[in-house]
Amino acid sequence: MKQICTQFALFCLLMVGQNLYAQSLTISKTNPNPIPGFGSADSSTLANGFTSTNTGTFNDFAPFQTDTIISPLYYYTTSQSAIHFVYNCSAAASGVDATPTVLIITQNGDTISATANQEFKGATTNYYFTFNLASPLPANTIFKIAVIMTLNSKAVNAATLATNALRANGPLPITLPVKFIGLYAKKSGGNVSLTWNVDAEINTNGYEVQRSTDGSNFSKVGFVAASKKTSYNFVDSKMNDAAYYRIKSMGTDGKSTYSIILNVHGEQSSVIMKAFPLPVQNSLTVQHSSANNNSKLQIFSVDGRMIKSVSVSADVQQTSVDLSAIKAGTYVVRYLNNNTIESLKIVKQ
Repeated sequence: MKQICTQFALFCLLMVGQNLYAQSLTISKTNPNPIPGFGSADSSTLANGFTSTNTGTFNDFAPFQTDTIISPLYYYTTSQSAIHFVYNCSAAASGVDATPTVLIITQNGDTISATANQEFKGATTNYYFTFNLASPLPANTIFKIAVIMTLNSKAVNAATLATNALRANGPLPITLPVKFIGLYAKKSGGNVSLTWNVDAEINTNGYEVQRSTDGSNFSKVGFVAASKKTSYNFVDSKMNDAAYYRIKSMGTDGKSTYSIILNVHGEQSSVIMKAFPLPVQNSLTVQHSSANNNSKLQIFSVDGRMIKSVSVSADVQQTSVDLSAIKAGTYVVRYLNNNTIESLKIVKQ
């Protein structure tokens, strides 16, 4: 029970801290006929890649507790303004009403959340979930679906799940067109000069420069064509006192990837610390501010014991940490750089 509460608390933290899109969630017993259409249904079992916080009956939303069932990995080949999925659930006809919350957890660590605007009514039937996004989910974004419910009486068994997305089986279907090495900013007067360094620039049309006032909702402010260089520049002449920036690479095959997010405030700039994928199974990637010669990443248990310490290479803004030997649970990642300390929570499966 303690582990379940800890995991659910982290989901709540993710919903508050990383909710990147405004969205709504509806539930219906009527097939919405989405495009693309629903694929074949998968049994909600460990063998099919599902996980659950219910340690009693794996694919149950148990009574008198909060449980989460998490799907395997999915993706779309085109951008999507809505995510559709359907659970076939077995439950009593009364006494099991609940209002589910759904999380879309992307492979880069972002979490999109919404709570249904009506209750889930107990019955043995298909329940169709429609997750509407204010900003489209980019093509080839790898994601998981997590459904959270708290029931007041009888359990609900989630028998099968089908979506209108594709299963990301085996090697991930994304071939990133470019690898970002670093993103830097320098403010001069009312202008911000952005510089980003890249490696392995393959099949790249160019780079979309994006700006945000809140670090979540970004809009395009410029474009720089790719020219087989390792360093690019862009000057934003319309920046306010504070803004967030990121760079989106645009591949010739329609694929894309993002740089780190940089916060520019006054004359200072800093990288927004992030970790992905979440939950992590083996390798965790941490985005952080540019490291010096003595920078470290440390992994702590929730009771304060240091589990692992990794030296970070100088000048990098992204570091991978092998967590395959660490047991499942909640941990704190701490980044020590110069005289600053940043930390965030992660879940290891």
